[in-house]
Amino acid sequence: MFKKYLIFCATVGAIIYYSYNFIDSGKCQELIAKNADQSWAPAAMYYLGNYFIIIQKNDRAEEIYKDILEIFPAEKYYEISLYKYYYLEAENGSEKEAIKRGEKYLKEFPDTERAELTRKRIETMKKF
Repeated sequence: MFKKYLIFCATVGAIIYYSYNFIDSGKCQELIAKNADQSWAPAAMYYLGNYFIIIQKNDRAEEIYKDILEIFPAEKYYEISLYKYYYLEAENGSEKEAIKRGEKYLKEFPDTERAELTRKRIETMKKF
């Protein structure tokens, strides 16, 4: 019984390790980009960006959202990806670039629920 438990733990550990390595190395992002014409690709790329936010690798998340903006401009994930692309820069980057990204978001999506928050944050950044 104990031997089966060890084999199970080793198998699960190996799956987790190789999955994390696949995602962290950028191979997953490359795979999604190569299959950009598939229906699952925009959602997979978006959720990959969310994954990197969760594990606090915001630079990688920002890179992925930028890819979404370039590769999938006509998808439903474009609006939220543009917002998150702006938001990550506002949180961790330069104010000038964040203002630029925020203004782009406001220009493309002036009537969304996030637009007022973006306007207020840009005004605050401009004051300081």
